[in-house]
Amino acid sequence: MTTPPETHTFDQIVTNVRNFIAQSEDYLSNSSTRPADSTFLLECIPTKSISRMSYGTDLDGPYVAATINHKSPRTPRLFDPGYMAVLLTLELSGGRIRFHSNRNECDPSKHYYVVFSAPRKERGLVRVLRVIADTNADVRTGQLPREHREYRRAALEKLDWDRHGSRPTKGREDAIQLALALFTQSERPISPAEYEMLLRSALSVADRLHAKAAKNSQGSDFTHDSQLINDLAPLKTYPLPPESP
Repeated sequence: MTTPPETHTFDQIVTNVRNFIAQSEDYLSNSSTRPADSTFLLECIPTKSISRMSYGTDLDGPYVAATINHKSPRTPRLFDPGYMAVLLTLELSGGRIRFHSNRNECDPSKHYYVVFSAPRKERGLVRVLRVIADTNADVRTGQLPREHREYRRAALEKLDWDRHGSRPTKGREDAIQLALALFTQSERPISPAEYEMLLRSALSVADRLHAKAAKNSQGSDFTHDSQLINDLAPLKTYPLPPESP
C-alpha cells in the first residue's frame, strides 16, 4: 500500500495547486497580466519528498529551487513553477520524487537525476526530465552531466537528445499511469477521476506557460512540439553552488 502525504498536507496541496492552475489560466487567457503566485507552491513544503523550496528568477526566467530528500545532501534542482506544480501533484499519488543514480559509462561522475517513482523504485520509475520535456519513447534521454541540476523546460529542450535509442523509454504518459495506479491503492479525499483531471490540468497549464514564455522571448509564434528538441541552440550553463552532484 502506498503512503500519501498527511491528510491536511494532501488537502493543502490540492487546494494550492488548484489555485495556481486557476491563476495561470487567467494569465494564459490574458485576463490577468500577472503570472500565478508561486507562494501557493512554497506553502506545500515540506512533503515526504521535498524538504525545502525557494523561488527566484534569473536571465532565463523564474524558477523554483527544490531540495529533494536524500541520505546525503544534494544541490537543489531548478524547475519552472508550472512543472513544480506537476511534481507536487504526482506526489499526491503516494509516489515519490527522488534521486536515481546514473550508472551510464558516459557519465563517470555518476550524477543523480530526479525521478518519479513508486515507494519502492523497482516497482516503477520515470525520469522527471522526460515528463517535463514530453519526449517520445524512441528518444534516448540526453542530459549533460554539468547541467544535471537544471530542469527548466527551455533548458531541457536544448539538450542533445538521441533519436535512435536502443529501446523504448518511459515518458510522460507512463508517469501519469503510474500515478493513477498508486493513487487507487489507498483511500484519498478526492476520487481517482478528480485526481487525474488535476494532474492533466497541471501538465496542460505548465506546457502552455512554457509556450507563452517561449513566444514572448522569441517575439514570434511558438508551437509546442517534442520534435523541436534537436533544433534548438546548445544548453546554457547556470551558476549554482559547487556542492555534491
